[in-house]
Amino acid sequence: MKIELLQVLQNLMYIHNVQVSECNAGLDTANVDMGLRKNFYPDFRWEKAISTFADSMQDNTLYILQDYFEIYYAIFLTKSVPKTAIVVGPYRLTGTAFEENVYIEKDFASSEIAMIKEHVFRIPHIHEDVITQQLAAVLSAACTNKKLDVRHIKENMPTKDMKDRYSFVHEQHVVRSMDKVEYRYSVENDVLTAIYRGNITKARQAMKKLTDEDISERYISSVQMQRKSLIILNTLFRKAVEQANVHPYYIDEISYRFFQKIDIVSERREQAKLLDEMLVGYCEYVKKYSTQQYSHTVQKALNHIHINIENKLSLNEIASVLKITPNYLARQFREETGKTVVEYINYTRVITAANKLKHTSLSIADVAASVGINDTNYFSRIFRKFMGCSPSEYKK
Repeated sequence: MKIELLQVLQNLMYIHNVQVSECNAGLDTANVDMGLRKNFYPDFRWEKAISTFADSMQDNTLYILQDYFEIYYAIFLTKSVPKTAIVVGPYRLTGTAFEENVYIEKDFASSEIAMIKEHVFRIPHIHEDVITQQLAAVLSAACTNKKLDVRHIKENMPTKDMKDRYSFVHEQHVVRSMDKVEYRYSVENDVLTAIYRGNITKARQAMKKLTDEDISERYISSVQMQRKSLIILNTLFRKAVEQANVHPYYIDEISYRFFQKIDIVSERREQAKLLDEMLVGYCEYVKKYSTQQYSHTVQKALNHIHINIENKLSLNEIASVLKITPNYLARQFREETGKTVVEYINYTRVITAANKLKHTSLSIADVAASVGINDTNYFSRIFRKFMGCSPSEYKK
């Protein structure tokens, strides 16, 4: 579970270009602060600092640390290994400028301030509400026995004595209500559950709760932050349809398509429309491609059909690929899907072709060929059978 949590946090913070490290005596953690302390305190050891700090840390608590250099870290004590912590950072808060007077008051020389300034400018910025609430939402899921607490702490002035060089004072508790964070996390789960089930109405209802004013901190910031939120949601939606047994072939297609769209939206209104398009798109993919209700044999047959729809397909060919007899596949397939293998192949070709007719400029002949049918007359016949109209009528 520890490793999974680390990976989830690394993926989450990758969006913001903020590093996530695991600190213990067995890992090289010299660059957790990107080497800043090594410039001033050559003997500084992050693993020793974390070990000392861990003595005072409590379970189920996210510590937001503001260090002596006005740089921030988020620290969470892992349970499986004593005195081991996950460290998120360094990062600075969006909207904060580098104030030389702060460092003058701390008795740094002008050359040292220049060095700190150069270092600080390499550290990513992130909105305080964004990082605190995103981390709290993930870690709340990991704290199964009680509520997650969030504490703000501040580093004391370093001294010549190494053991005191990393001491802290607790600031007044100023974080937002954890009930709000937990509520938002619960609603996010409602969104993912609705997508997993392919329920567009419930997905929209749950997403509306997320964008209501009372819990909208992570959604109301700049266009850039909105874009990052869409990227995160695209990743979460991808995982939801993966749980619904949608083949990775289709998941890659839809997630990449939305990633490209996210990259070019430049207005809040466009982003809101794209979010709804993502909700609908992922739900439709679950309804169209999910195989979770079928046996393993039929799942493999369905995936083979969808992935190879432009090629020649037959009952015997699919049975050969699956290394089973055609009779067994035919019986199992019809029993579970209500269609014969040939009927399902034709149905899938027509549905795929209909989508291309609506959303591309390809000719009817080219669309037919793209789904494995070179005879346009035959294509028109089976298209009318399933769609109730001809391809040319549908294209209009």
